[in-house]
Amino acid sequence: MRALFARAGVDYDQWKAISRTLLRADFRPPGPNAESYSLRTLGGFLLMVLIYGLFGVGAAVIIVVNSDVLLTGIVTLTYLATLLITALLAQHSAAIVSTTDYAILAPLPVSSRTFLAVRLTNVLFHTTLLTTLMAYPPIAAFTLAHGVSIRRGLSAAAAMYAFSFAIAFALVALYGTMLRVFGAARLQKVLGYAQTAIGVFAYGGVVFVLQFAGRRALAAAAMPREPWLLLLPPAWFASYIEIASGIGDWNAWARAAISIAVLGGMAVLLRGPLGVEYAERLGQLASVAPTESAPLQRRRALLFTRDEARAVALLVRAHFRHDLRVRLGVLALAPMTLLYMFIGVRDGGSGDPFVSNASRAGDLIGVAVLFFPTIVVQQFSACDAYRAAWIYFSTPADRVSLIVSLRNVIVAFFLLPYVVFLAIVFTWRFEHIGHALVHAAFLGLVGHLALQVATLVEPRLPFSLPPKKAANSAAMIAWMLIVMVGGNLLLIFVVNWVYDDWWRVLAFAVALVTVIALLNPPIRARSSGRYKALEFS
Repeated sequence: MRALFARAGVDYDQWKAISRTLLRADFRPPGPNAESYSLRTLGGFLLMVLIYGLFGVGAAVIIVVNSDVLLTGIVTLTYLATLLITALLAQHSAAIVSTTDYAILAPLPVSSRTFLAVRLTNVLFHTTLLTTLMAYPPIAAFTLAHGVSIRRGLSAAAAMYAFSFAIAFALVALYGTMLRVFGAARLQKVLGYAQTAIGVFAYGGVVFVLQFAGRRALAAAAMPREPWLLLLPPAWFASYIEIASGIGDWNAWARAAISIAVLGGMAVLLRGPLGVEYAERLGQLASVAPTESAPLQRRRALLFTRDEARAVALLVRAHFRHDLRVRLGVLALAPMTLLYMFIGVRDGGSGDPFVSNASRAGDLIGVAVLFFPTIVVQQFSACDAYRAAWIYFSTPADRVSLIVSLRNVIVAFFLLPYVVFLAIVFTWRFEHIGHALVHAAFLGLVGHLALQVATLVEPRLPFSLPPKKAANSAAMIAWMLIVMVGGNLLLIFVVNWVYDDWWRVLAFAVALVTVIALLNPPIRARSSGRYKALEFS
């Protein structure tokens, strides 16, 4: 093992010690009495198994129903890609260009390739964990369905893990390339736009596979073996299952060769110029970061002008501008909302709901309004500088007011602008400004209600928790599933019953505002019980 690492230019002892420390930090609760999702807590582990296993169960059902291993393999790998992209973009992308530990480790010294190997190992570990928690249902289905075949099950496992490794390699290589190409001075500005572009491209590929290629295949109950499959990454790795099942043709073997070449090429790229210059670029980024921030300008605030609300507003703005982890975590949600809007427009879900002949199905655009602000709460509750939260416990600030202010800041800075944007889109789609404004307002009220419920369930001080990658990913995906089911049912009720009568519209709007207001005292009471007498640890 040492010889293999030495050939790659990686110090084995340093790699082992640093990687083990990072993984312990990811999964160990921060204190003896702290609540944390962790592999060391049974509840947290079961939550991860349940949430990620749901993706695998959905794929397993398709495998059992359909006997075409290429079609079911592509669908399974597409589900896996959705899961990994959501988790990696939101929780791991910023770690690749993070300079938090550079000042400590660089003087040891730690070589550039060792540094990159440590970061890659951390991403691969979490990728392997998520893949394992999602993969067991489809692997079992491939093994047992349509005749027991151990070889088919093993090939499915190989396809899923190889595909997940390819996604992780591609993410690290892409961010490493941006660090190398753009340099430290421009990276801070470019990275946010790149995160959104990567997400749009990745989710767009998922939509293409599931909606276009998938529909065509489902119509024939089989995936056509055509040359264009050579351009479809999930089909590259699904070829392993074809070959193991004894039905692999020249196309399957060509796709398998492409997958191996891609994995090998990215490994060479990471060992080559990216690995050689990685630490140097991190050092430049670390030296630029403190001087990148412009001096604080005194502006007359229109909102949140005093007390805890003003403090939280300044914190949120500062973290979003200068904290890569926070900014990339929030921007990772933008592609998902764009994806939902695209699907809603394409399927006719954004037709005027007040017109009798318009589509009355659940609107994915509305679902995006529901989960976006609630997921932002999770992003704004954790950061690398969480130890600075001692200031909440050493000043006269009211901690309950800080929690409530965080919710209000999210409503003002994120939910309201998004609702205004939707009102503009709906005006264009509905060709009726009144219907557009009412529908957008209802979506905003329901989104605010979801934010209230999320705050009541889990009140959090802003930026006071350590980032927990696996836990945050599981909690984020779990809340997305809950909101997508419960919120969509509520929106279907609103569109199909409330919108039939303007008196119902008025009554239901008043009811929503009343419920939102009535939740304020329970939120303050729960936050007070949790944080009022708590000491910083």
